[in-house]
Amino acid sequence: MSDSSVRLDLPFMLPSQAQKHVTYNEALQRLDVLTQLVLEGRGATIPPAVPQAGQIHALAPIPQGDWAGKGGMLAQWTGFEWLFIAPQEGWQAWDLSTAMQCIFVDGAWQEIATTLQSLDGLGIGTDWDATNRLAVASEASLFTHAGAGHQLKLNKASETDTASLLYQSDFTGHAEMGLTGDNDFLIKVSDDGSTWTEALRVDTQSGQLSGAAVQSSAVDKTLGRLMTVGAFGLGETETAPVLSDLDATDIASGLYTWSTSGTGTPPLAVSLYVKVTRFNSSFFIEEVSRPFLGKSWVREWRGSAWTAWVEIYSNLSILGTVSQSGGVPKGALIERGSNANGTYVRFADGTQMCWKDNTALTTAPAVFVGTITKIDGNKLWIGRWF
Repeated sequence: MSDSSVRLDLPFMLPSQAQKHVTYNEALQRLDVLTQLVLEGRGATIPPAVPQAGQIHALAPIPQGDWAGKGGMLAQWTGFEWLFIAPQEGWQAWDLSTAMQCIFVDGAWQEIATTLQSLDGLGIGTDWDATNRLAVASEASLFTHAGAGHQLKLNKASETDTASLLYQSDFTGHAEMGLTGDNDFLIKVSDDGSTWTEALRVDTQSGQLSGAAVQSSAVDKTLGRLMTVGAFGLGETETAPVLSDLDATDIASGLYTWSTSGTGTPPLAVSLYVKVTRFNSSFFIEEVSRPFLGKSWVREWRGSAWTAWVEIYSNLSILGTVSQSGGVPKGALIERGSNANGTYVRFADGTQMCWKDNTALTTAPAVFVGTITKIDGNKLWIGRWF
């Protein structure tokens, strides 16, 4: 039979033992230390100059003085000497210096959280670590209101730090949004978790957007990108995008300008406004205009070649100087004029009529080409001007 108890190492009184009171008092002394265990502190290295009876210290691994060689043990001043007791796994005590409940685990006293304030970490369904101090393993997490609204706040120390939400698949990041490296709001994505694309940036001062998901210029026609104000001339209040080549066949639908410093085959060698309407990859309409001249033309790209320019007439081009080239009208629809020989009217189809105040004509006020039909005693001549 052992001379002491298994758990607390309390001495037993043996049969026919002399001075049984000594053994009894020693057991009481140990019980006085271990029952309702209260520590003055943990990691103590030097005994107090004036120890107080009953005070218990949890010693550091290498203490000094009267504690030398007693590393890790409990030391109580009995009033005339130090009593040393080796703590065992699972013992608990109250630390007066930190006001924390402690437990002896793996050879050290560790705090037991008795409050949810200032915890080192919290793991729910999983373990927390030094980086992920709050770790939750669950099918869902709920943050609900307490009668009104609810905000989830991510706060960083400085502008160059990060406050973001990172979305992972098998612990490889594929999407992140938040403040990463500055105070602009970013959304970025990655295929492999190492190379990232900045899909969207919201400027913290202007609120304007940029990034791979937004047009890089007014003529950027990358599929899937967001159009901006002024894209392809839409919503533009200043100068529309400039076409360098009027004959280019990959122009996106939109509104543009073209100048004579560019290339191409315009219907008129002047700066033009250009409207492109695309129906598919191989067919679109190109309409150009010079409003100050009252001139507009249109042509089509049909997959392999341009059609000829066709002039669009308006109220500004109905009356004016009629002209033609190769039998094709190039000027106004109707031209009217008069001189000493009489009055004439020319039409874009080549028809010409002349008269003179209800009197017979002797000389045409405008040149005819070919046969002239003379009506009502030469008062009306009809023919062609080309």
